[in-house]
Amino acid sequence: MTRQAMSPSGEPGDVVDPAGGASPSPPGHAGDSRDRLPAWARLADAIVILSIALAVIVLFFGGFRLSVLGLRVSVKSWWRVAAWAGGIALLRYAAVRRDPLPSRVMSGWRALRRSEAIWAVAPAFVVTRAAVLLVGLMAVYTIGYGPAGPPFRVSDSEVGNLLARFDTGWYLGIASRGYSAGSGGQQNIAFFPLYPFLMSFVGRLFGGHLIAAGFVISLAAFYGALVYVYLLGRLLSGREGPAVASVALLASYPFAIYFGLVYTESLFLLCAAGAIYHLIRGQPGPSAAWGLMAGLTRPNGFLLAVSLAVVVAARAWPASVPGRRWLLAPGADMEHAGRVGLRWADVAAVAAPIAGVVLYSAYVYRLTGDPLAWMSAQGAWNRQYGGVASLVSGPAQRLANHGLEGTVAAWPFDTLNAIAVAFAIALLWPVTRRYGLAFGLFVVANLLPALLVGGVVAVGRYTSVLFPLFLWLGERMPPRHAPYWFAIFGMGQGLAACLFFTWRQLF
Repeated sequence: MTRQAMSPSGEPGDVVDPAGGASPSPPGHAGDSRDRLPAWARLADAIVILSIALAVIVLFFGGFRLSVLGLRVSVKSWWRVAAWAGGIALLRYAAVRRDPLPSRVMSGWRALRRSEAIWAVAPAFVVTRAAVLLVGLMAVYTIGYGPAGPPFRVSDSEVGNLLARFDTGWYLGIASRGYSAGSGGQQNIAFFPLYPFLMSFVGRLFGGHLIAAGFVISLAAFYGALVYVYLLGRLLSGREGPAVASVALLASYPFAIYFGLVYTESLFLLCAAGAIYHLIRGQPGPSAAWGLMAGLTRPNGFLLAVSLAVVVAARAWPASVPGRRWLLAPGADMEHAGRVGLRWADVAAVAAPIAGVVLYSAYVYRLTGDPLAWMSAQGAWNRQYGGVASLVSGPAQRLANHGLEGTVAAWPFDTLNAIAVAFAIALLWPVTRRYGLAFGLFVVANLLPALLVGGVVAVGRYTSVLFPLFLWLGERMPPRHAPYWFAIFGMGQGLAACLFFTWRQLF
């Protein structure tokens, strides 16, 4: 088993690479500045790879036209895309002849096959995703729907209709027909564009079956997110055991059912964990890419910038100042990345999530005349600011009037969501103390706004993406206690699957 290299000061040095062994220092480290390809060359290689993939898609599945935030994109000829890829590749190789793209691709493929992280997360992913769908289908057959039946269907078969639940209908409508400017009531502009855009694009590979495309996107994003959570666990703890435990806890969490559905939870978790991981590693380029996508995925995605700003502050913070540990955990210290201070690339990474919401707001302005119409549209789902006091006074009044049993009986779904909130609040301080303010603020930014504008309604779903909670629990949980945690989480996820798939209002 590989271990994290330690610096003379006792803090982690080089980070263990997913493929095993110590990874080379990230950008900015003095030891690798002459050996790395220029950023523009790496970007050119990425464009070439994406262009080749796009040319293959067009060749086998035909051309397409898409509307992206009001801009029409038309790709009809595969050979033109391939010609562009060839031209970019020739220019790149003429300027920088070392590390040609084919050798880089093969090297990356070999590293992927040896990747410790890729294989470490597979058992938790396969078991939990399969179990959720099986339990959900059996719940439909045995428990059935309420008297009113399902609000909408996409298939006569219960298997084909299994994923058509709640918000899936909104993403399906956006992916198939685009956004529309309504004049009141629930409007689809409340749902951010990246996920339905990916559904529309990938759906062409599935013969127009958009729900199947969304399912594949969610599964792929969740697998990638688990890999990043594993890598963060290795980085922060320096050990494999806690990282594996964190992944298993996250995958078995009761509200983790949404990671295998046509919902945005998987994509947001991937973007958030990827952005934070790469910025900690001193890689602002990938961090900015993930951050931009986070800002285009969910209404609160732009708040990821807060955690990223703290990571950047930790990079610029003088090493001799003890307060730096409160910004970022010693396990994620910047020793391995070199203390390069504040760079414009770091600022761009912090701004990327905000740029995402700005782009969508500009499109909404073009559509409705109000750039924040997506925000006001939330009110149609009874999401109104209730103040901090209401978070305590409401539940307290219910308990005083109905007692514990009466409150649970009258508001069972609120009770389940409230338990998830209590779990997150209980771990907030331990997470902040262990991993630093960057991780603590991530929890707050994804929990507090939802509570302030909607109370505990559906907030359990928002707690599912709070990966720092599971990093801490996986590291601190004694191995002998693990079976009990997994049993409790597994039973909760089974209950959540039964409720969700039979159209009970777990949301």
